[in-house]
Amino acid sequence: LEAVGFFSHDLFVETFNTQLANNYGNMATRIAGMLKKYFNNTVPSFKKEALTKLDKDVLTSEKKLLSSIKNRIENFEINPLLDDIQDQYNVLNKYIDDAKPWVLAKDPAKKEQLANCLNILFTSAINLMVLLSPILVKTTKIIEKSLKSINHGKIDILVNNAGITRDGLFIRMSQEQWSKVIDVNLSSV
Repeated sequence: LEAVGFFSHDLFVETFNTQLANNYGNMATRIAGMLKKYFNNTVPSFKKEALTKLDKDVLTSEKKLLSSIKNRIENFEINPLLDDIQDQYNVLNKYIDDAKPWVLAKDPAKKEQLANCLNILFTSAINLMVLLSPILVKTTKIIEKSLKSINHGKIDILVNNAGITRDGLFIRMSQEQWSKVIDVNLSSV
């Protein structure tokens, strides 16, 4: 949207209101609805051996996003960071359209493929919720409530990490508050 390191308040508000909050909320609602319909409100287990090329592409895209975040934040590249997050939403929405979980659900032989698809989508939605929690404070709290109603089942992977928030918009945080959030959430220090 803008040059690296350039922050535009107007651009941020536009991105916040029209893209991030709406796209995030719509995607989380779609995922929760599919989990309720196809897996009785439970996140299915992940089966590595049943991964499709689409699954692998989404996981690679998310890994790329997660690896770039710390650098973006440390360099105050807020607009590119928001673009990266928006790009990941686009990847997830395209994944839903291409994987067609509603079609997979009709074929009992595709149950593991459907399970992986919804597991990946749910995990990605949680990751994006965490990333956006300092920015979309109210929206992420609303979505967190709806996602908490979903049974997460067993833990396949445990990431032992610390995290903090400072309620309020990040734009109103002091440099000290911002540094503390970044240090704890990204560096676990």
